[in-house]
Amino acid sequence: MITLVKRQDRYDLYNTDGAKIASSAKNPFGKLSKENCDSIFGVVDVEKLFLETPHTVDNEEDYWKIRAGYITGFNKAMELQKDKLFTENDIARAFIQGVYTKDKIHYNKEKYIQSLKQSTEIEVEIVMGDILDTKLSVGAISIQYANYVTITRTPKLDENGCLILKKKI
Repeated sequence: MITLVKRQDRYDLYNTDGAKIASSAKNPFGKLSKENCDSIFGVVDVEKLFLETPHTVDNEEDYWKIRAGYITGFNKAMELQKDKLFTENDIARAFIQGVYTKDKIHYNKEKYIQSLKQSTEIEVEIVMGDILDTKLSVGAISIQYANYVTITRTPKLDENGCLILKKKI
C-alpha cells in the first residue's frame, strides 16, 4: 500500500514499509507535483478557477481588483465552511446509526463525526509506463517474438520530472 500524506506545508509519499519514497518539498527523494497531490485531495486551485470564469472588465486595474476579490472571497468562504462539509448521505447515515444504536452505550457521535472529516492520508498508485526493448533480428518469426522482447515498467513522470499519482480505487 502506497500512502500519500498531506502535511501542513507539503505532501509526502510512503511505501508499504513506511519508507519515504517522494515529497513535494525540495529533498533528495523523488519529486511530487503539488498540483497532482492537490487534485487527489480535492483541493481547489482558486487561480485556475478564476481564469476559467468569464470576466468583462474595461481595464487592467479592474481585472486585478476583481481577481483579488474573487480569490479572497473564495478562500474566506472555504474557511467558513470547513466544519460544515457533510453530505446528505452523511446525515442520513448518522440518523440511521443514531436510531439503531440509541439504546446502546457504544454509540459515540463525536467519533462518527470525526470519521467524516477529510483524511490527511490517501492510498495512491504511481502511474507506470511500459518501455519495450525489442532485440528482434531481421527475419525473426512471431513465435520467437516473446524471446526477444523485454517490457520494463517504469514510473511515468510529468513535464517537470515529478511522479504522476492517482487515487487507488
